[in-house]
Amino acid sequence: MKWFKFSSNTRFLIPKGTLQHTTISVVQSGGTWTWTNIRSVNIFFENYGKVIDKPENLSHFIGEAHFFKAWFYYDLVRAYGDVPWFTNSLQMTSPELYNARTPRTQVVDSIL
Repeated sequence: MKWFKFSSNTRFLIPKGTLQHTTISVVQSGGTWTWTNIRSVNIFFENYGKVIDKPENLSHFIGEAHFFKAWFYYDLVRAYGDVPWFTNSLQMTSPELYNARTPRTQVVDSIL
């Protein structure tokens, strides 16, 4: 930590690295990321075919699901860099939960 004096009677404690343009490392394990929203979108993709309706009536909702999945992944990539890419809904016992992270460029290509 460094002390910065801005006037004769005021001081601010600023964490080291804040003003020195140091990099922040990406979380390697644990973290606070959540997959609830992406799982919900994947459940939609797995089940929208069961709806008895004209395909043109569903296309709007399919487009929205693609948009939100891209948005959720964008937030994860922005915060963590490489993240696992999931195309199906997972359960607590799914072995895919232990997959390695997908490279950031591949995730962004999938978003696009």
